[in-house]
Amino acid sequence: MARSRKSLGAHDAIGKPYSLPMIVRKIRELLSETSPRLSVEELSSEILPMIRMAVAMSDDEFFSIAKSVGHNLAGVAGLAMLPEVEQLGRELESAAISHKRGACEDKMERIRGALESAGG
Repeated sequence: MARSRKSLGAHDAIGKPYSLPMIVRKIRELLSETSPRLSVEELSSEILPMIRMAVAMSDDEFFSIAKSVGHNLAGVAGLAMLPEVEQLGRELESAAISHKRGACEDKMERIRGALESAGG
């Protein structure tokens, strides 16, 4: 008698032909089902003070913080169900690597607004 995938310890299956986008989608679905949730308040309490502090810093310190904030948001904002902030995090990290202060400040402002409007 055939047993279900879940009873065998599988979460899902990928049929042929498969593609990289399909594999990535399946992995994201699995992670979203099994990852701990992060509240908007928790995320905001970590990120907003760093953003406020960064704007008053010299370029070297500013870009270092912007890169760190962007990288962290790209990795965890999805856990707070904030895909827009996750994407802005990627864009912030990229702008910081390119040393584009104006673009970084714009992304930080958009992140701040998105977090605040989401309840953070």
